[in-house]
Order: sequence, then structure tokens, then C-alpha cells
Amino acid sequence: MQTVIEKQEQTAAYVSTLGMSRDEWRQARKRGIGSSDCAAILGLNPYRTPLDVYLDKIGEAPEQPESIKMAFGLEAEPIIARMFEAQTGLTVRNDFKIRVHPEYPFLIANLDRTIVSNNGRGPGILEIKTVSEAFQKTWEDEVPLSYFAQIQHQMMVTGYEYGYFANLFFGFTGVMDFQVIEVMRDNEFIAKMQADLIDFWKNHVEPRIPPEPVNSDDLKKLYPRTAPNKSVEARSEIIEVINRLKEINAALKPLEEEKKDLEEQLKLAFLDAEILISQGVVVATYKQTKDILKFDQKKFEAENPELYQRYATLVPGYRRLIIK
Repeated sequence: MQTVIEKQEQTAAYVSTLGMSRDEWRQARKRGIGSSDCAAILGLNPYRTPLDVYLDKIGEAPEQPESIKMAFGLEAEPIIARMFEAQTGLTVRNDFKIRVHPEYPFLIANLDRTIVSNNGRGPGILEIKTVSEAFQKTWEDEVPLSYFAQIQHQMMVTGYEYGYFANLFFGFTGVMDFQVIEVMRDNEFIAKMQADLIDFWKNHVEPRIPPEPVNSDDLKKLYPRTAPNKSVEARSEIIEVINRLKEINAALKPLEEEKKDLEEQLKLAFLDAEILISQGVVVATYKQTKDILKFDQKKFEAENPELYQRYATLVPGYRRLIIK
């Protein structure tokens, strides 16, 4: 039996989100590659990998609770949209749709707002961002590549020719700045991105073949436990990595020994003092931490073996890298 979403996908280039709960909306997004997924698939997101996206799409990623930052961003969207209208003279409206690519229904997009009037240029995209002042510099010269990919993905799905970012920067003292950036459609970028996204969906998500790990966190997700005594042949480039690591370790060893010796000399200079000064200026401190109560696990286990076993939890071991 077809779902309402499946019927809508066959008759229109979007799925209405009116009446959808937040959970239903999240589940619907898992049925395709959204704009917030593409940067990770393309290797442009420092916080998310292709494997993270893959696990999310096949339903094996842990549910992430909505953070305060995300909630703040959603609450601020109407205010930022009005600020954008006031600054540009353009009109925007809520979209209430999951946009679906006309040829590839697994390429989908949610638009924060659509621009409905722009001096005869046709509809456009408004992408709204709340940005911490710590990341404001990343927006100074150009749109960060991960966000450029996001808005190009939206243009790819909708067919629109332009879009804007409306960025509200905030910090400890409140709102810091407001920025509007226009982005035009880049057909060359879109063509390459679309090919990569189709490849990801067809060769990984649909056949349930995970992409290659790109960092140690990916390794933990793919291989939570190692195969005892299993060996793998090292490629030539990995041998080069090992040799370079040996060189670096050899170069660091004398410095680590010198660092340890210098720290010992410095500690001796304190005697029973906590602060070291030079001409009235503090140059170093060597303070004692507060006394704490420490649970004597070995003693408790010896005196209460049954109770210890009842509350003991097995902690998975970790992988330790050793270069021979």
C-alpha cells in the first residue's frame, strides 16, 4: 500500500509538510539526500562524513536530540526573514515543502524560505543562518564551501537560478551583525555534485554498501570490534606513512626528554610556593588541587564480591596503535 508521501512524489515535484509532525518530517528526510547532507558526501563537512550520512539514510544512525542552538535557529527564522525583506526589498514566504528532483526522487531539499518577487527574476532561495561570532570570519571573504554546496544543491533540486544567505551573527553580548550574500547558480559545480550524489545513493545507500571510512571515528562505527589476529597487507603508501611517523617520533624524542627535564627544574624553583614571579609579573604557577574522595574499587571488590559484580559494567576495550 502506497503512503501519502509516495503518491505525492509521483504527481508533484514536492511533498507538502503541512500537518507533518517534527518526527514525521525527520523520517521523510531520510528517504533522500538533502541539502544538509551533500557537503558531508562531498567531503566538505569537517564534522560529518559520508558514512554518517549513509547510516542516517539506512536508519542505523543514533537519533540526535535537538540542541538549544538548533531550537534558537528555528525560533529566529521569522525575525531574520523580516530583516532580509527590510534590507533587500524582496518578498519571501514559508515553503512548507520537501522539494523533490524531477528526475532523481532521492535528491530532496527543504528551503527555509522562497523569494517570490525579485524584479522579474523569478523565484529564488533564502537560506537563513544563525552563526556564532567564533565563525564569523569564515564568512568574510566568500561563502564557506560546505554552505555553497548546500545552496547549489537546493538550486539543483528546484531548478532556481539564484539564492541568498541571510546570516545573523551572535555572541556573548547578543546580536553582533547581519549579513546578506547573493549566490548564483553554478551549473558546472552542480553537474559534478549531482553525479557524486547519484553515485553515493546508487552504489552505497540502495545496495546497503557502506562508504570507505575516512577517519578513526568511522572505523569505530564500521568495526566496533577487531578480528583477533587478522592481518592485512600494507599498501606502499601506508609503508611511507609508517616510515614518516618513525622519523617524526625519532625527532620528537629528544624534545620530549628535554621538556620533561626543564619542567622538573621549574618545579624545583617553587619550593612550597604556588606562584612564580619576575619583576612583579606572574610567569608560572604550581598549585595543588583540592583533596578529593576516591573510591577504592579493589578494596570494595575484595570485601563485597557479589555486590561488585551486580553493579560492574563491561567497558569495551580500545584500539592502541603501535608501530613496530
